[in-house]
Amino acid sequence: MAGASPEGLEAVATMCSESAPRTAALLAGAAERLRERISMRPPPDASINRAYLDLARERLTAGAFDRRVARGPRDGAGVWGGSCPRSLPLG
Repeated sequence: MAGASPEGLEAVATMCSESAPRTAALLAGAAERLRERISMRPPPDASINRAYLDLARERLTAGAFDRRVARGPRDGAGVWGGSCPRSLPLG
């Protein structure tokens, strides 16, 4: 996770929420763990991010999403495969 920021990981996670929910869960978990590790508060837009991550949760079973989030600190920084959209969907 060298060079990664919680905001960057979470931003990519939200971008992946619709097209790659498994990747979104891993990245969200990595962001959460990194934020805890450096004692950083959630960003001001956390509720918006959470709404997008809820989309990813709906595309997987709740258990599968939670397991991927738990794996995020271990696997999250290495999952980028370019399969996420370049921008967030509007509306």
